[in-house]
Amino acid sequence: MNKNITETLLGGGVLIVAIWFVLFGIQSFEEDSLDSDQFELIANFSNSGGLKVGSEVRLAGIKVGSISKITLDPTTYQAIVVMSIFDYLSLPVDSEAIVAQEGLLGGNFVSLTPGGSEDLLVAGEKIEFTQSAISLNNLLMKFSGK
Repeated sequence: MNKNITETLLGGGVLIVAIWFVLFGIQSFEEDSLDSDQFELIANFSNSGGLKVGSEVRLAGIKVGSISKITLDPTTYQAIVVMSIFDYLSLPVDSEAIVAQEGLLGGNFVSLTPGGSEDLLVAGEKIEFTQSAISLNNLLMKFSGK
């Protein structure tokens, strides 16, 4: 009899945790959809470093948008990254876009650093100052002397 009660309580606990995960997912989805007013900015990188459509765009570590499209420029052989940025954000024209890595095993994202200009980027404009992804493998090979 005690075994049945223990299994029932354990099953109930698992069910509560599963419901909590579903509610958390719905809440996160709703928060993203609240910021649906967005505009697009473009940045070219010589190495996109594994960026994917849907990767985050961050400013001061806070998500301010996402990658909506990545293509290759056939003449310059650079990655053209289109970013959808939340509408409430105004960036100076001399802002910088950097492909950053979350950690050794984490994914990549675009980190924005605002400039000091009083002129602001408008929808569809290109961020001129960019820094491509740094390959940890290449750095380790240089460091080891191989």
